Amino acid sequence: MKTYPLVSVGMPAYNRTETLVVAIECIINQTYKNLEIIISDNASASNEIEDIVKGYMKNDKRILYTKQKRNLGAERNFQYIINKASGKYFLMAADDDIRSLDFIEKNIVFLENNADYVASTSPSRFEHRNFDEHAMGDGSIECFDKYDRVNAFLNRWHANARFYSLVRREEMQRAYTVNNFLGGDWMVVLSLLMLGKYKRIESGEVILGNGGVSNNNIFSMYRKGFLGWIFPFYTLLSASFGLLKGAKISQKIKLIISLGKFNVIAFYWQIKKELYIKIKGL
Repeated sequence: MKTYPLVSVGMPAYNRTETLVVAIECIINQTYKNLEIIISDNASASNEIEDIVKGYMKNDKRILYTKQKRNLGAERNFQYIINKASGKYFLMAADDDIRSLDFIEKNIVFLENNADYVASTSPSRFEHRNFDEHAMGDGSIECFDKYDRVNAFLNRWHANARFYSLVRREEMQRAYTVNNFLGGDWMVVLSLLMLGKYKRIESGEVILGNGGVSNNNIFSMYRKGFLGWIFPFYTLLSASFGLLKGAKISQKIKLIISLGKFNVIAFYWQIKKELYIKIKGL
């Protein structure tokens, strides 16, 4: 008889009840049942989230709930959830994301049969938008060389939907650090790519909510001083370059060129965003 490994699903929550119910429903109703569902309420102002979650806990013993005494910030709330996970696999599920009910089942089958892959996901899109593996950043990265995988990830600007993949839990715990800088979630995936390949299977789907920080003024959140204006990705450059210590010179040059392009794009978009906010406020 086949033993089905435990999957830890982490769901950070904060002040958002209108989407939370749908997000929880699509996890507890997954066709794959061997789950632990870790919900960490990041010190929400009211008890609405607690009431909702405890209502589900009455009938579903797989749910573990914590309400933080103080707001940890998004990155440390993620870290809390990841450290608490005990399954063979881990999935970060935002409180406004929706997955097909076969998402975990389909992706775990792939990972169980492909030990050289660190993570797997299904086609992803934002709500009311189209599937596009290049724009979403959910395409397969299957290079044999780990440094080539890093450069493949940084080939173009994208939404980094890979962060919400099904990941081997031990590798996620090794890779995750609190990266309080622009592109910090990219750094997590880059660290994972040093450990294995990424797969985008053809079945299942993920619909990411529009309430995340990437859809707001993310540049102002992480910008520190004048350098943050002219070189928004300077911290990411330093951190990611550190991963390529054993890489060839050509691979290091490719990374610098890619992040240089990202910096130009980020500079343009933050100026455009600030002008939009200023005009809107007039």
